Amino acid sequence: MDNVEMIKIYMYEQSYRIDSLKKYLPLGKEQRIFSGEILKNEKDEDFLFYIKSGRFKLSVPHFSGEWMDFCECCEGSTVQLNDFLMNATSWDPARAIAAKNSVVVSFSRQQLFEIIRNDQKVFDEYLNLSSTYSTMLKQRLLITSEPNASQRLLVWLEKLCSVLSPDEEGVYHIPCQLTQQQIANYLFIHVTTCNKLLMALARVQILRREKGFLHIYDRDLLKKYLENNWILS
Repeated sequence: MDNVEMIKIYMYEQSYRIDSLKKYLPLGKEQRIFSGEILKNEKDEDFLFYIKSGRFKLSVPHFSGEWMDFCECCEGSTVQLNDFLMNATSWDPARAIAAKNSVVVSFSRQQLFEIIRNDQKVFDEYLNLSSTYSTMLKQRLLITSEPNASQRLLVWLEKLCSVLSPDEEGVYHIPCQLTQQQIANYLFIHVTTCNKLLMALARVQILRREKGFLHIYDRDLLKKYLENNWILS
């Protein structure tokens, strides 16, 4: 597991698909978006985007003032900008940035309304899409915006364990080239707090950090701390 994979442990690649919309692409407006450019709705006309090729990173504003990535959308996925999540949260709007050169086809609100009014399958997939967006965003926000720094670190470590296998003695040896500052930045924790939390985990013999690795010795205890919302000190 490299640094990028560790950073993206919560930022899943999501395929928010409305497959039945593909046959309506000739009705939309095709645009080329270069890597690093923000996907914008022109004059409030571009309501839903179908990613014909490429990839986009979705972000929302964090209370710290920084933008927080929460997922990526790939080719064949859809991205909605106006009334994001159908106003389901107070963190609207999200921002979509091209992770590579991409081609999208946009539909106006009126176009989408006409399509879903006449095509039950598109309507059903659109409703499911909105629900998925909302669930994913809220999970990501809870993970990174939760004021309990201990829990943010514990959730991250537990997630790392969940995608790896332990050795014969039940120890998880997690390759980790991230600096303490990088870990702190990702989890929105002050680097001094991050250091104290890692030291606290070492004291209770849950974790040992060495150059290039995080060793998790007691995942069950880690889960217990997590489930009981215990604060490391």
